[in-house]
Amino acid sequence: MVNELETALLAAIIQRGGDDTLVKLNEDDFTNINNKKVFEVVKHLWLTGETISLASVKAAEPSIVIADIIKMDSMIAATKDEVDKMAAQVKNISAIRKINKLTSAIKSDIKAGEDAKAIKTKIYEALDNIESDIQNTKIKSLKTVLFETTEWIESQFIKAEKNDLLLTGIPDLDYYTGGLFDGEMTVIAARPSVGKTALGLYIATKLAKEGRKVHFVSREMSGNAIGMRILSMASGIDTGRIKAGKINDTQWERLGKAMGKYSTSDLIIDTESKTPSDIKAVTKEIQAKYGLDLIVVDYLQILTPDGKNKTREQEVASISRNLKNLSLDINKPVIVLAQLNRNAENKRPVLSDLRESGAIEADADNIWFLHYPTENQLSNSQKDKFITCKQNNCRYMEIHIGKHRNGPVGMIDVLFDPGKMKFIGFAKDEKTA
Repeated sequence: MVNELETALLAAIIQRGGDDTLVKLNEDDFTNINNKKVFEVVKHLWLTGETISLASVKAAEPSIVIADIIKMDSMIAATKDEVDKMAAQVKNISAIRKINKLTSAIKSDIKAGEDAKAIKTKIYEALDNIESDIQNTKIKSLKTVLFETTEWIESQFIKAEKNDLLLTGIPDLDYYTGGLFDGEMTVIAARPSVGKTALGLYIATKLAKEGRKVHFVSREMSGNAIGMRILSMASGIDTGRIKAGKINDTQWERLGKAMGKYSTSDLIIDTESKTPSDIKAVTKEIQAKYGLDLIVVDYLQILTPDGKNKTREQEVASISRNLKNLSLDINKPVIVLAQLNRNAENKRPVLSDLRESGAIEADADNIWFLHYPTENQLSNSQKDKFITCKQNNCRYMEIHIGKHRNGPVGMIDVLFDPGKMKFIGFAKDEKTA
């Protein structure tokens, strides 16, 4: 039955002189060895623009047996609808075969005593590949792309009218970037202890408070450390006091209110994922169960790469590429925190300061550098803000938009309170900007 379906599909495609359904199929979708050969030849002829017929297929590969295809050719009328219908059936049967194969492999892994987490990751990756293969949206016509783009622009317009965009909460940053967008990877880079984790967590908690579903991955901090930072932001109590337990009755009340405010939010803390594959597996699970709006990863260079690489630069490049692919695969924004090398000390950072790999610069859609300028680096207009900040026990920070794939680059300034983990932006007047 399956062999007849495959043969009928190939006969129909040859009868039509080729069909764009060829790009949706793979050799693995066919079970019969002869059908595999026929498919490969027909696809090659179609992609190279050569004539497709029973004679040209046989001439291209003499070992092919075309008797069954000739017989089927006389029995079918190859309409476009019929070709699409048969191709979908072949694809579906192929997916079922792959799922059966995966099931057998998982049973073998269980018998062999494989780690449960590794098996779970393997399942998610395999199912993700099968799903992508079924959908097969790799190739689109310009007409389709323009139609989808117009729909996206319309959806953004509606979101803006409803104040439903994914914004960071820092007015100037949102003004320049438009917020966070599906399928984009944004890198927040800084030297250690400058505030990249604080900014990532600030954005994550702000969006979670608005009802967004956020996956926050940290290999640098424990769950308790993250919890203390969130309670500090929400209550306005210095993290040092919370950590030391120096809390008075009034502050306990504020902590209770802060806990109530965030305990029902959809911020999922993940301190276990070590590799990009781990992150992808957990993300897929979260997305399937609850939905997902944003992923934040803290931080890139501390993750363990999938597979072996010869150099540290290749390891970092592999991690960066996998995180970028994750943003595209799930079509959600991913914020990745990253460290800068020592060359960025005491100067305004540039793209070449990204630590250990130039691949980060290539993969990222947006790169934001955090920098504490010295007073002699400031313009006259910045110095007043700098002095005000010092008087209020906060720090004057520059956020440099070093890369913006779909917009301008530039610099904005914010006030950062390290004790309370808060960022205070300066609202921009759109009429004068």
